[in-house]
Amino acid sequence: MYQKVLKNYISSLTVKDVEEVLKKYQLSYKQEEVIILYQFVKYHYQDLLEEKIEVFQELKNQINPNLYKQLLSYYIELKQKYIHK
Repeated sequence: MYQKVLKNYISSLTVKDVEEVLKKYQLSYKQEEVIILYQFVKYHYQDLLEEKIEVFQELKNQINPNLYKQLLSYYIELKQKYIHK
């Protein structure tokens, strides 16, 4: 169920939406990282829904290490909450 909702949401996702999520979780970021994350999510959302966590490696050298760790941690937490239902 959540996968279908997320798939529909991703199709209308904007850079501003990504920035709002980062703010919501009080994560520190640079504007270029927002764009990188936007592109990553748009391209890899299906992999993330299928729990292919290895796609996160693509981000590792593109964004701040702290931001990377925090995002990975949130992903793991949220997939347990929503994907495994």
